[in-house]
Amino acid sequence: MLPHIYFDADVRNVTPVCPDRKRIGIGFDMDELPVRVALTLAGAKCLRTLLDDYINSFACTQSEGSLLIPSEPKSVPSDGVNV
Repeated sequence: MLPHIYFDADVRNVTPVCPDRKRIGIGFDMDELPVRVALTLAGAKCLRTLLDDYINSFACTQSEGSLLIPSEPKSVPSDGVNV
């Protein structure tokens, strides 16, 4: 479970890398207010890696979970009986 100390947010925008600051901007909408952060390239790469890992892990558990749900039994026709 995600602790309640994390605020809900939606991605607002992502900027190109600023060559002077060597940072990338990421904007979020939180409670209808924009929040903007400037991440270092190392921080942005770390975030990308962690997001990929967690999203892929979640996707795998979802698809594996669906395989564990038994499907409805299928009727098998007997000789001379229409099913």
